Amino acid sequence: MARNKRAFNFADFDFAESAFDLFQNSIRSGMDYDANISNQFQAKVLTRPTKLTGDPRNISFVAATESKTETFAFMVRIQGNQSPHRFLPDPCSIEYTKTPEQRTRAFNSIQLHTKVLMTPDSDSPLPKIDDIINITLERGEFGSFKTDLAKQYVSIVSESKIPAGQEFGACQTLAQKFSESDIVNSLGNTPSYSGALVNTTRDGLKYFGQWNVGASPPGFWESFSKRFEAHVNKLYPELGLKQENLGATRDLAAAANASNPARASGSKHGASLAKDHYLHTKRYGKYTSYKNDNPGLAKDQKFVDAIIDFMEQPEQADLLWGGTFGGGAKSKGSPPTGRGITEFHHFEFKSEKMPALFEPYREQLAEIGIRPEQLTSTSALSTLYLKLL
Repeated sequence: MARNKRAFNFADFDFAESAFDLFQNSIRSGMDYDANISNQFQAKVLTRPTKLTGDPRNISFVAATESKTETFAFMVRIQGNQSPHRFLPDPCSIEYTKTPEQRTRAFNSIQLHTKVLMTPDSDSPLPKIDDIINITLERGEFGSFKTDLAKQYVSIVSESKIPAGQEFGACQTLAQKFSESDIVNSLGNTPSYSGALVNTTRDGLKYFGQWNVGASPPGFWESFSKRFEAHVNKLYPELGLKQENLGATRDLAAAANASNPARASGSKHGASLAKDHYLHTKRYGKYTSYKNDNPGLAKDQKFVDAIIDFMEQPEQADLLWGGTFGGGAKSKGSPPTGRGITEFHHFEFKSEKMPALFEPYREQLAEIGIRPEQLTSTSALSTLYLKLL
């Protein structure tokens, strides 16, 4: 089986320390390691399995496209030292049950966990709150697990056990404390929208508006990407840039609270006000990921200068290039630094331009207590996304 090889400048390894780093990296690159050998995880059931419905009191679950669906949904918290949920507070903790405000935070926290969709049968009956079950997660494009959704659980490991002296288990106690008004209030008393403010896919993910459009002007990002590719290739034809859409839209739950440290909570991707690109080139080859490819591309100052020139054009006056996020690449001849390398493939609308982009949705936003002029930061966007979940 052929192996992909990277080209190195051996002048970079003319010191003993650098040469030893190269030797260590060659050893690491020759071996595959994954702490998560199995795709099965044990998880605690946080919410009762509920038939898919459009009722706002069951807003934790997907609105069904058919009224007679037999698909159920429930939320789970993955257990163990390798759990992707270990950084999230346990929503079933007793500290979240005392006041309506605390219960609202618990409700919002539950939405950040993994949703399980299932069709019950004799082999896989509906689990109960606090049961421990086995679930199977799918891997994403770059090998990490998709933690937003599990299509089916495998088996019940152990049924819920009520601690001595208590009437209910931890998550059952939380459920008993919730009232209908808690749930509705935590959503900002959101009615059904008359327009297309939120779309829900069949797999349960919620998006602001149309996919890859969101609050941006229709057709904007497609036109932008074509202009970007043409401008760079005009100034730097030997690079042979071929951009490809890496995505403008991110689902509301993922955009509201980022689990990836390289991403921002309240991301502009939640409203399609940012776009990432695959930056394929003839010179450097196929773009695979920001981790692998951005550091090398950021060292090509001619490419950097071509992007800076593109961003200086009047059509891009409302936009920012992610290459400037670390404080570098502010002018030609200046390379990206720090976060600017991580976000080399990223473009977004300036924060001060967001209110005008949300203005067409003023009426719908008013129903959840938000005005377009308030949406000038990622923290404000995070608040918006949580209200739409």
